[in-house]
Amino acid sequence: MKKIVAIILTAAMALSVTGCSMSPSSASSSASAASAASTEGKTGKKVGLLLPTLQSEFFINIADGVKKNLSKEGYTVNAASFDSTDSKAIEQIENFTVQKVDVIVAMVTDNACDDALKAAMDKGIKVYVSGVKTKYYDVCQLADNKDVGKKIAEEAADFVNKNLDGKAEVVAIVSTKSVDMANRSNSMVEEFQKLCPNSQIVGKAEYKAVGDGTAITENMLQQHPNMKVIISFSDSAAVEAVEVVKAAGKASDRFGIYGCDSTQQGLKEIAANGIFRGTVNMGNLVDQMSDITMKLLKGEKIEKDFVATNTKITAENVKDYLK
Repeated sequence: MKKIVAIILTAAMALSVTGCSMSPSSASSSASAASAASTEGKTGKKVGLLLPTLQSEFFINIADGVKKNLSKEGYTVNAASFDSTDSKAIEQIENFTVQKVDVIVAMVTDNACDDALKAAMDKGIKVYVSGVKTKYYDVCQLADNKDVGKKIAEEAADFVNKNLDGKAEVVAIVSTKSVDMANRSNSMVEEFQKLCPNSQIVGKAEYKAVGDGTAITENMLQQHPNMKVIISFSDSAAVEAVEVVKAAGKASDRFGIYGCDSTQQGLKEIAANGIFRGTVNMGNLVDQMSDITMKLLKGEKIEKDFVATNTKITAENVKDYLK
C-alpha cells in the first residue's frame, strides 16, 4: 500500500479543510481571488501550486506567501485549488503539465493523483508533494499527524487537570476526509481519553467545510450546556467555535478550546488570553515550501523526504509565533 504520513495540512485541513496541517507564515489572510492568479516572473520558470482550497486562512496564506517569496526571485507562480475533489486535483495537475511548468507543488489528500504526477515527471517536471506520500515525487514533505493530535490532547488535558479537577464534558471536532486528518483526529481523541479518564467526550462531530465549526458548536451547546472544553483538529474550526461560545455567554476562565495549524487568527486569540488557549505549530510551511521549490528550480540537491517538527503553542510562548 502507498504509505501516507500525515501533514500540514490544515488543519488542517478541514477540507475547508483547514488543516492541513503545518503552519503557514504571516501572509495576509485577507487575500481574495487574486490568490488564484499567476504572478509574473522574470526567469521564465513557472510553478504550479495546487491546494485543497483557497477559502480558508491557512491555505490562502500558503498561496500568498509562496507567491511573494518566489516572485521576488523572478519565478511565476500559478496557484489553484481542487476543492478537495480528486477529479479536480487530477485535472489541475494535467493542466499544469500542459502549461509546461517547471515544478508542481501539490498538497493532495490521497493517492488518487499518482498517475497524473507520474505523467508530469515523465515530461521532466519536478514534483514536490506536501502532506501525503504519493507514489511518485521528487520531494515529499510530511508531518506526523498522530503526534500533532497527541499534542492537542496534551494541551487540553493540562487545562482540564489544572482547572477542572480532571473532570469535564468535552466536544471533539474532527475530520476523517483524508488519512492524515483522520490520524490527527483519532490520536487527539484517544490521547485525551488516556490523559483525562474522569472526563467525558460527550460529542464528536465531523468538520467538512468552512462554517461547520459554528454549526457544530451551536448544536453541542444546546445538547450539552455543561461542556467546558472543545478539542479541534484545526484552528479554522476552533476559531469558529470561539465566537459561538462568546456569543452564548459561556466564555470563562473554566472554558478551553484547542486547535492546530497556528494560524495568525488563532494565535491572536491565544495572545488575548481568551478561551482559545492552545494550538500546534508544524513549522513555517511557507518558508519551507518556498525554499524547497527554489532549490528544485535551481537544480540544487535536496533531501527526498522531509518531516516537520511539531511544537505546542500556548499563552506562554505565543509571542514567539505571532506576527
